[in-house]
Amino acid sequence: MMKIYASIKSTLAALSFAGMTIVSSQAFAGYGSIYFSPTNLNATVGSYYSQTLTTTDFTTGNYNFNVIGSTFGLTITNPGGGNDFLISGTPTGSGRPEFLITGADSSGYDFIGGPSCRRTCSSLGQTFYLTISDPISGGGAPEIDGSLAPKVGFLLGCLFLMFGRKKQDTEPMMAA
Repeated sequence: MMKIYASIKSTLAALSFAGMTIVSSQAFAGYGSIYFSPTNLNATVGSYYSQTLTTTDFTTGNYNFNVIGSTFGLTITNPGGGNDFLISGTPTGSGRPEFLITGADSSGYDFIGGPSCRRTCSSLGQTFYLTISDPISGGGAPEIDGSLAPKVGFLLGCLFLMFGRKKQDTEPMMAA
């Protein structure tokens, strides 16, 4: 009896492992998602910048891609038809823009950021965050305290009342 039980148990374990293998291969048989890293990029205005965005996903060649959003003068290329993107150039302004890279690899089955399939499949895209600092200003405008505005207005009004009026000599006009 124990031998039959052990035999049934090992057969069920083998079948469940085979079933998991079939399910996992079916999950990867359709459209795939491609993601790149890093997603946070830091550059400085006026300094040459170069960063490679790498993927760990399997891809079949170069990409057909679009860039949506501002990169402040940096260019994005797919050099040599490889699996990585190169962001390079000299930033023209400071700020914190976000841009989106959309597209697919040359097979048309692996989409950047995952696929959106309704009538046809298209790329959802992947968002990248770019921080470009300005070494002269320290990266941005200073904060303004809103509670100072009424106080400054009151002081300017007082100064106008005290010093803003010119005194006129009215005697020559009265004699005429």
